[in-house]
Amino acid sequence: MTDGITGRLYGINVINGMKQVLIKGAGGVAGIGMTRCLKDHFDVEGEDDSKWAIKLMEANPVHPYDNEYDLVIPVADSMIGNIDSHLNKMMLPEKEQIEICQDKAKCSELLGDLAPKTYWVRDTKGAGGQGAQMCSDYLPGDNYSCELIYNNGECLGGFTKQRISYSTIKEDLPLEKRGSSMVSVCVDNEDITRRAMEAIERIGGVPNGAYGVDFKCTEDGTPLITEINPGRFLTASYVYFYETGYNLPLKLYMSYFGEDYELPEYPVGVGVIRCVDSKPWVGQL
Repeated sequence: MTDGITGRLYGINVINGMKQVLIKGAGGVAGIGMTRCLKDHFDVEGEDDSKWAIKLMEANPVHPYDNEYDLVIPVADSMIGNIDSHLNKMMLPEKEQIEICQDKAKCSELLGDLAPKTYWVRDTKGAGGQGAQMCSDYLPGDNYSCELIYNNGECLGGFTKQRISYSTIKEDLPLEKRGSSMVSVCVDNEDITRRAMEAIERIGGVPNGAYGVDFKCTEDGTPLITEINPGRFLTASYVYFYETGYNLPLKLYMSYFGEDYELPEYPVGVGVIRCVDSKPWVGQL
């Protein structure tokens, strides 16, 4: 018996034999990017806590009769940190790995020489560490990110980009760099990839899912890891994935179902310029 509208049998997707995927946080920039990466190969539904963001999402709204999905994909750190529900339907790192990566002090300690030296800055008055914050050596050099995908310990692919600017109006000074880059370019940097893979080994466990590793370089050009984002892709990378066909999310989640997606030629030299209320520009930068 079906609901008579979607052709779903008690919430089980039977449309064209496509697997049914739920994206949590589908109305944000990352959720929209993930939807674009997957929508041609999966039946993608989405949910979002924001009443405004949900109007922007490109995934199908969650159907009221659905109670099971073949795969659940959270796209934000806060969601990934809360993995109790749907755990058997998520392609995520182990819980301990997630907790280590989301604790920047603990992660930095485990990474050792792969990360910059860190310090604790405290108020001159007071007790109990009130007002304490962590800081690191100043890193004035180039800014990179490396994303790697794993299925049960096997690395399936990677993607590295150099962040050039966080604004389309002017070139930012290093201290202004924050958030998601607006101008970036795909690079092929074996040293960055090697360091990212070694970092994931150091945090322990069996690697699984996506890892976004951020780098900043020292004055002499040595790349050091500032953080590891466990279980998710980086927001500014989605345009590369769905525009060039070098679709790491699709390869990762097809592997979850025991299927393969052959990645095309690595898009080295391809750049992306993003701006609010404007279609991203993609081309040789």
